[in-house]
Amino acid sequence: MSNAINELFCVMRVVNASNEPLCPEQIVAKTWLNLTAVRLYAKRLYEEGLIEIETLREDGHHYYMRKGLRT
Repeated sequence: MSNAINELFCVMRVVNASNEPLCPEQIVAKTWLNLTAVRLYAKRLYEEGLIEIETLREDGHHYYMRKGLRT
């Protein structure tokens, strides 16, 4: 597999393994990827319908979560 595919699946595995919404910084802390890469791959996964992105009212930041997870 190519490096980009491995990185994409890495982001997807981290998001799907979590029972709570994750901010991009939390994903960066769990992987070897940088912040720009995490945001790029999360956007791609969202466009494909594999994860959900939500903005919380309290802080206005984007959080990534697996499909079906509600806050």
